[in-house]
Amino acid sequence: MPAFANKGMLVFAAGLIIAILIQSMARLYTLHSNVFDLGIFDSLLFSMADAGQWQLAFTSHAHWFALLFEQIYKIPVTGLAPYALVLVQAVLLVSPILWFYRTYGALIALCYAGYYPLWANALFDFHFDHLAVPLLFGFYWGLLRRKPGVAVLCASLLMLVKEPFALQSMACGLLMIAILFQRKEFGYQTEEKSSQYKLAAGGIWLVLAGGLYFYFSTSVLIPYFTVDEWPGVIGGSGFEWLGGDIAGVMKSVIGKPHVIVWSVLTNPLKLQYLFVIFGLLAFIPLLRPTLLLPALPMLGISMLSQVRNYYDYNTHYSAGLIIPVFFAFIYGLPRAAGYFQSILRWLRLQTDHHGGRATSLMTVESFYKKEDRSRGSEIESMHKRVFFFLVLGWVLAGHAMLSPSPVSRLFWSEKVWSFRLDAYVPHERTTMIREAITRLIPREADVVVSVQNNLNWGPLAHRRVYSAFPAGVSDPIQKVDLSNRTLKNLWEYIQTGNKPRAAPGEYYADYVVLDLKRPLFLVDRGCDWVYGQCKNDKVVAEFNDRVAYTRLHYETIYDQDGFMIFGKK
Repeated sequence: MPAFANKGMLVFAAGLIIAILIQSMARLYTLHSNVFDLGIFDSLLFSMADAGQWQLAFTSHAHWFALLFEQIYKIPVTGLAPYALVLVQAVLLVSPILWFYRTYGALIALCYAGYYPLWANALFDFHFDHLAVPLLFGFYWGLLRRKPGVAVLCASLLMLVKEPFALQSMACGLLMIAILFQRKEFGYQTEEKSSQYKLAAGGIWLVLAGGLYFYFSTSVLIPYFTVDEWPGVIGGSGFEWLGGDIAGVMKSVIGKPHVIVWSVLTNPLKLQYLFVIFGLLAFIPLLRPTLLLPALPMLGISMLSQVRNYYDYNTHYSAGLIIPVFFAFIYGLPRAAGYFQSILRWLRLQTDHHGGRATSLMTVESFYKKEDRSRGSEIESMHKRVFFFLVLGWVLAGHAMLSPSPVSRLFWSEKVWSFRLDAYVPHERTTMIREAITRLIPREADVVVSVQNNLNWGPLAHRRVYSAFPAGVSDPIQKVDLSNRTLKNLWEYIQTGNKPRAAPGEYYADYVVLDLKRPLFLVDRGCDWVYGQCKNDKVVAEFNDRVAYTRLHYETIYDQDGFMIFGKK
């Protein structure tokens, strides 16, 4: 590929990465983040640090890394903590790009920078799921660079991100075992027998450890620290149609696969999700199915669930797919290029007497190395460059259509409230809202606040009880003290099944914060806001009823330009 093209791609990729870093923090400053989920984790980590409630890391999900992120909130300037969260998230998500560039070139770096799921996870609040990206990258790096110890370490840490990722750790083990049967393709045939033994032992360890940890976390750890009955990682309404538990899901998957396939094919949103994950990379990852093994657990959860969030391409549930799909894309490109050359040969646009090698037979290393200028490779190089630009054009076209970056259509449109340029630019009204909150709502951690979902802000979230409107207004917010759920009592729970009684707590909001000039929300349920208007009249009517109730039972202490603060009478 010409040097100027490589330089241009590199500059463009660097620009996109810089945009991710800036936009991730700018949307916090302009009050465009949400209670679900940045506010929840912001409040949770604050409570862990402020009240010593480390047990909160294991309620509903097992977030081991929350114990690490909690340390940010022990720094005196807690107002910067939310910015640190999203900045760390963005940096970790984009961190593989430098290695992609150095190893595979500017084309791969730019494709990664433009891949939509990367933007979906970087700019839509904060979730611990993003840690799967650097850990899975470390796994693939170690595996494909024939350093199985590194791969095992990263895949072992992966299960600590959140309990569903233990299933992905198991799948990483299966990939290590599968590569034993494809040693030549991945370079392990030249390694010493000890490396192959390490590969096998590492794979077996991940399968066993992942399975045992998944059982322990879902059957013991999380139920112990969760006050209410925990439905399980595949429990609840999303999987009831399959049986609601692991046994039921496995029975349905094995016994009625046609029903599951049909449920996916007849759901346009699930097909859309699959297109975003695979189609935006021209379906090239599907050419290397072995490398996609670690993607199957997370993809399976999304496809099996009946809850929309799991298969909405704008959510964080794609985090565990980014790296497996992208490495399959990298290793699938040589095969795709080979098929492209075969088509050209069939069309008689390429002749065989030049002596060029069939790209589909080239190794990945030789495919991505700098092209030689010998006569025999000249035509092959030309067609490879054409293929590269076609793939790049497709990836960038998808980026321009869907992403919130400065080179996308939605960034310059008013269609999506959280994607548009105004979402990253502060205005006088933003300053007015920040000043009113700072002046009128006390900063004490015991003050209970209920706020419109998309009006999240650090000084509001740093409370022991914090929730999304209308929770805490007409109905109390349920929160209990978990300080008696100690490790000692955990052992007793394992032995007897009895857990200490948690002191119940019901809290009503001391302050309610609303803004009628942004998308309306009932807890986490939006009103389908498009071009500045709500499309869901039912949500609008219920929201207005809740506002009327709040006006009646709370004192209006601030009301200007649609922004309101209510306090207890």
